[in-house]
Amino acid sequence: LQYLPGKRRSAPVRAAAYSYEEMFLKAEARWFDVAEGRRSDAEINQLIADLKLEQLKAWKKGVGNLTIPINRWVRKKADRLTADYFSQTYNVTVTIRK
Repeated sequence: LQYLPGKRRSAPVRAAAYSYEEMFLKAEARWFDVAEGRRSDAEINQLIADLKLEQLKAWKKGVGNLTIPINRWVRKKADRLTADYFSQTYNVTVTIRK
């Protein structure tokens, strides 16, 4: 949240984070039946689909339409750090577009 200027932008992100936490708890609760073999493949597939749908709804509700203005200094720094990471980790050269 430190890179999101203003409360107007941090509130939707916080709401999405709470929604994600709730989804993770639901998934954890459902996992026990799956791990114990009490769910069929079709039921497991449906649980996964339901979880993905919840995730999409939470994202759209929270931050789906949120736009963050681009700060050129921050963008340049992020590009440089990304290029350094790929260079050091994967030994590849990254060309940064302007």
